[in-house]
Amino acid sequence: MTEEKATSAAVSASTQKLLHDNVSHFFSEFAKKYESHMSCRAGCSCCCYTDLTVFVSEAAEILRWFFSQTDVVKKELVENWKQSKKAGPDAAGNLQKPCVFLANNRCTIYEARPTICRSQGLPLLFRETNLKTKETILHVDYCPLNFVEQDSLPPRAEWLDLDRLNTLQSLASQQPCPVFSELKDFRLHELCNKDRRVSLRRLSDELAKRADIT
Repeated sequence: MTEEKATSAAVSASTQKLLHDNVSHFFSEFAKKYESHMSCRAGCSCCCYTDLTVFVSEAAEILRWFFSQTDVVKKELVENWKQSKKAGPDAAGNLQKPCVFLANNRCTIYEARPTICRSQGLPLLFRETNLKTKETILHVDYCPLNFVEQDSLPPRAEWLDLDRLNTLQSLASQQPCPVFSELKDFRLHELCNKDRRVSLRRLSDELAKRADIT
């Protein structure tokens, strides 16, 4: 890797990690204030019963974290991801397949989990424009297991602005994607779908296929 590419990869890593750290801090501070109205805690995995796709920069962050683990840990992770997992109820009670990285109701990549996972449980503010009137309508989305008591939803000033978060995530994803020597001739962009997003299931499959790296 050239010095220029190495610098670009480092910028990409720091930008994505900074965003992840900021979202995690927002969640932590919010949860301290409203934890009595939230079900989010270790062992609750309802929001993990979904098949996610993530930005390339987030997939790179998962790979970066994975390759930083010991050989023993990497082997254990890959073996776990290969195992068949039963469907279960999501937060709305619908039967869904779990995230490939979920094991025993806990996230196996917690330190490198994507942005969407770090914001789950928060009241998320987003906007919708009425095509006829051009009026902007504000909406809020949050886990149905949280804020179930009447008038328990925090005021709008406390909500996380999802539109702004998505903009910041898009900016982080515009940084050059790093090349991982551990993946030999494989390039992360090969896993992108038409929307330039990476399926977590495909990502884990690719790592499992290259088990020799563990």
